Amino acid sequence: MDRFDLPAVRDMYDSHLFADDVTLEDWTDQRTAFALHGPSSEALLKLISEEDPKPMAEMPGTHHVLTLAGVKVTAYRQDTCGVMGVGLWVPTESAADVYQALLSAAGFELDQPDAQTDPQAAAEF
Repeated sequence: MDRFDLPAVRDMYDSHLFADDVTLEDWTDQRTAFALHGPSSEALLKLISEEDPKPMAEMPGTHHVLTLAGVKVTAYRQDTCGVMGVGLWVPTESAADVYQALLSAAGFELDQPDAQTDPQAAAEF
């Protein structure tokens, strides 16, 4: 779940679990969340995934384990923008590698100045 939901969910479980032996673990520092939204989400995943992400497109509300840039990630449908979306939970120590693989597959390079959003980069062109 999103790190901002954790306190409320933990409080809810603490107040409603009476006899069950349940433990909640905070993995906030162990996972990084990415989100891809739009009709090209599936195509982008196909470019870097070792598995076929198509079942996710056909089955909203499902979770899948995909290998992206050699890293096992949890991928899930997240259609919060009114179009197909994919949420990715990535091990934090591998987040930069997965992010770079996504950018490269989409045709972008990390650490390149963007003249549209960076006035200093625009001045250098």
